[in-house]
Amino acid sequence: MTIFGMAPIFCCGANAQEVSAFLRDVIRGSPQARIELEGRIYHLQVARELASRTLLLNKCPNFRETPKNPRFDDFAEALLKSLGASDPNSSTLFTVHPQLQDAVIQNRLSDAQIELISTIMRSPGYGEFVEYLSFERAELEIAAGFVDVNTGKRAPWIAARALAFLRKSQFYPLLVANSSAFDRTLLNSRLLDSIRPSDGFSDEAYLDALTAIFEKEVDSHPLRSRLPPGLQRLLVQHDSLGLDAMRGDAVLATDAVPVTPASCSARTASSCVDASWLARMAASKREFEATQYENAGLILKERFSDLCQVKPR
Repeated sequence: MTIFGMAPIFCCGANAQEVSAFLRDVIRGSPQARIELEGRIYHLQVARELASRTLLLNKCPNFRETPKNPRFDDFAEALLKSLGASDPNSSTLFTVHPQLQDAVIQNRLSDAQIELISTIMRSPGYGEFVEYLSFERAELEIAAGFVDVNTGKRAPWIAARALAFLRKSQFYPLLVANSSAFDRTLLNSRLLDSIRPSDGFSDEAYLDALTAIFEKEVDSHPLRSRLPPGLQRLLVQHDSLGLDAMRGDAVLATDAVPVTPASCSARTASSCVDASWLARMAASKREFEATQYENAGLILKERFSDLCQVKPR
């Protein structure tokens, strides 16, 4: 993985390269989760926020009501494409930011943690382990009430995306089998299929009941006790690493300007990301952030100018 001709992200040793892949898998999720959860929920929310702010900056009338317009969905999708979200191998705001977060976490890992990570990655059940972590992440998305970060309001389209991902997982039949008859009916309902972000949805009782199902799952993880012993063991080892807490700290660290690299906890330099790499990536992130509104404004003017016109009364 290279950025603007730079060396690979953790370039200085075998352990560092392994840890980088591990962080990508357990924090970003399986490849399918990165496409359907991160790409179609988080990335789309970023694009919709950019779309809303672009309408505001261009002094478009009724910009607060525009997100209810299906054309706004198309505008957000166009911005999503322009931001490069569909290409995980290119250098974009969507790739630089998480790589910075991973690098901050990387530098906080101890030798003992790195050794445990290597052990987990060498396990024959590693792929299934990553898929299950992604399954739990989708459950958490629904349990949180599928709230749009831009509006603070419930967004059924987020639940629809998360449910679609869950239903494709090998662990979904286990979830259904472990549910009551009433909950199975809710889980198998197709009420949210094909819903778009601009669509309204009035069945609040269904949304409340769906949230309640996954709140129970997230609170106690009942499915874990039904998993194969080897997979249970990997999950216990993963939990002992404390990566979720590190991830929260890393988000804050990468929002600082400039990024201040954390002192490396590992004894060997091969497991560390140096300050010059972090500085270059932080500069790339700021560059992407500085140009996104200019590019969004051009797309609005050239292809979606109707969103910025006064509607006849």
